[in-house]
Amino acid sequence: MTLNAEFDYIQTPVAGVTTTGFMSYTELNYVLVNGVDLKLGYDFYDPDKNLKTGSEARTNLGAEFFLMSGVEVRPLYRFNMEQPTEISNDEFDLMFHFFL
Repeated sequence: MTLNAEFDYIQTPVAGVTTTGFMSYTELNYVLVNGVDLKLGYDFYDPDKNLKTGSEARTNLGAEFFLMSGVEVRPLYRFNMEQPTEISNDEFDLMFHFFL
């Protein structure tokens, strides 16, 4: 099992006013069997931490299949959550990685 995480504060100066934002990414990987990894992730982005709205978050659920040496297939489903409006815009990604 592996846990990866990153947390960033972002300061953006515009016209003499500095806006402070926050961004985070967390991912948990678990080896189910040799060649198959399960993935669970969470992303969060708030461009201005002083405002109550405007943040975005995503929960990621997927797997990695290592079909042969140097070839990976990664299906991933993302549950998207935005503030102040909650719209149905979840997404499915199917990624192929080729390692040389």
